[in-house]
Amino acid sequence: MINGTGPVKPETREKVMRVVEQEGFHPNRLGQKLRNSHSGMLLVMVSSIGNPFCALVVCGIESEAERRGYHIILCNSESSPQREAAYLKLLHERTVDGVITMDATTQIDALKEHIGHHPWVQCGEYKQGVAPFVSIDNYSAARAAVDHLIQSGKKRIAMISAREGYKYAQEREQGYLDSLAEAGLSWHKIVHVRNVMSFTDGASAYEALTSGDEPCDAIFGISDMLACGALNAAVKAGKAIPDQLAVVGFDGVPCSEITVPMMTTIQQPMLEMGNRSAGLLIDQIEGKLLTSHESELLLPWKLVPRDST
Repeated sequence: MINGTGPVKPETREKVMRVVEQEGFHPNRLGQKLRNSHSGMLLVMVSSIGNPFCALVVCGIESEAERRGYHIILCNSESSPQREAAYLKLLHERTVDGVITMDATTQIDALKEHIGHHPWVQCGEYKQGVAPFVSIDNYSAARAAVDHLIQSGKKRIAMISAREGYKYAQEREQGYLDSLAEAGLSWHKIVHVRNVMSFTDGASAYEALTSGDEPCDAIFGISDMLACGALNAAVKAGKAIPDQLAVVGFDGVPCSEITVPMMTTIQQPMLEMGNRSAGLLIDQIEGKLLTSHESELLLPWKLVPRDST
């Protein structure tokens, strides 16, 4: 009756609704949605909500989800397969209608076994042909960052990258190497770190890249956090930025704007990535048939030059 379904006399409905209003009764929205075959809940899986990139993407997801009448459940997986599997049970229990994954450490093929045919969107890290995805062209973005350093006159350009074999890291490394090769620069050096969101790891990488007979004169960081750590260490060491050392980051998270000097970076459209991921997932849930053009999205990125180059 409260849902507006079933044959009820108008005078009876009026009496019931008067009591409902007096008693302050609120209907169980989850129960309502389950009876209509949807829970109205989306599962969002991230490796760490402390990652500023993930946090901004989640803001975009939540905004679009709420606009379309959905809410999110956030899984901070800490890259644990056991935690991921436990949360993915919510799909089979119909507590959530679909899932957005953002954990770069996840084995996507293994994840697919847990998710099955449930609605799924890959955000950031993805494997083509597995499920719809929203990301950027990491290769071309990395090339733009390195080309910018080359055009500023740098000859010994180093890179701080991820130790694990993430797709995004591999693409950015290849972009770095190809730009150097195309410019005829044979000097290259890559330091791999365990935690791409570690300010401290960025500082340690700086020490490794600037020691020895041929220190680098520029650093390209695979994330803003690593690049910020390297830039801060360089400033503490008395390096003239960007004359003695130029630094470029990647992501466009707030830390890139508060370094001294402000840091050049590749700006990812994080809020839009979240918006589009939520939209794609809800479209699947609501039965929309998606073409590959609609479901495999590489969004535009932007090089933001600042004082570190």
